[in-house]
Amino acid sequence: MINLHDTIERKFVESFDVTEWEIETDTGWEDISHSNKTVEYEVWEIETDKGTVLKGADTHILIDKHNNEVFIKDSLGISVKSLTGDQLVTKVNKLAYSEHMYDLTVASENHTYYSNGLLSHNTTVAAGYLLWYAMFKPNSTILVAAHKQAGASEIMQRIRFAYESIPDHIRAGVTEYNKNSITFDSGSRIVSTTTTENSGRGMSLTLVYLDEFEFVPLCIAKEFWTSLSPTLSTGGKCIITSTPNSDEDQFAQLWHEANKTTDAYGIPIPGGVGVNGFKPLLAIWSEHPERDDAWADSERAKIGEERFRRENECCNGNTKITLKDETGQIFNITMEELFDNINS
Repeated sequence: MINLHDTIERKFVESFDVTEWEIETDTGWEDISHSNKTVEYEVWEIETDKGTVLKGADTHILIDKHNNEVFIKDSLGISVKSLTGDQLVTKVNKLAYSEHMYDLTVASENHTYYSNGLLSHNTTVAAGYLLWYAMFKPNSTILVAAHKQAGASEIMQRIRFAYESIPDHIRAGVTEYNKNSITFDSGSRIVSTTTTENSGRGMSLTLVYLDEFEFVPLCIAKEFWTSLSPTLSTGGKCIITSTPNSDEDQFAQLWHEANKTTDAYGIPIPGGVGVNGFKPLLAIWSEHPERDDAWADSERAKIGEERFRRENECCNGNTKITLKDETGQIFNITMEELFDNINS
């Protein structure tokens, strides 16, 4: 698969955790971890030979019949996957306005989901940071661990794609270039593996990246974390990206401790980190430098509440997704309805 999602970075102005919904995908029902609202993008619209219409940003990603990713703007004449089989894109139009868009973070290995019945993709950027760290931090050893080997291999595939796409003048030389590892001539290397009790044991690790850590069985996660602790206590760094799922797992414990940012005497811990040395990061709209309450109030005063919601909160209002709640009830709703449900 051509991983176009590695070449783009969505800019979110607001993001909310999602815990009670699953979304229909090509691999069955999958958990949603976040519902996101983006900065304004130019709106494009496609239509297929089956009459399906979909609006999105120019770089909204669809999946073609050969499992390659394709941008909406480049999809004319291409057969894309849908719930009812392949559909040929017959029209592609750039509309004369820009709007905020909605995006979902899907907690699955391929990150795809159906929108208006068409198979779409969400985005990740962790691979870019790992590659930068390896190339510009000599003699570093980076461990990439995921709950399944397929997940670890996918991250390495993204890293290789990014490496092959960057300009020659900043691309570091490599001495080994394999499916699950890359060794650079600077002495740095990236190694991927599944998360087990002994992953990384005996390695002199500089940076560890753990993907979907909460999906790792608790007994394995605890043993792995115990084996990793000496590395972190001597200056090693660790990045964890995962979907919260339970207050009983290792990831949940780390997250809660990271959010305890004062000591036993109420004094803030230097660096804004938690009691365990981790800094929790959650991007919400109020943290965006160009969007705040004053901006929202100003826009509402100019165009009214209804137009504000339509123009600034619902660029993909006609895009339907299929969700299942905790009781098993299935809903066909829009991205805006999901976002508003979580935000209410």
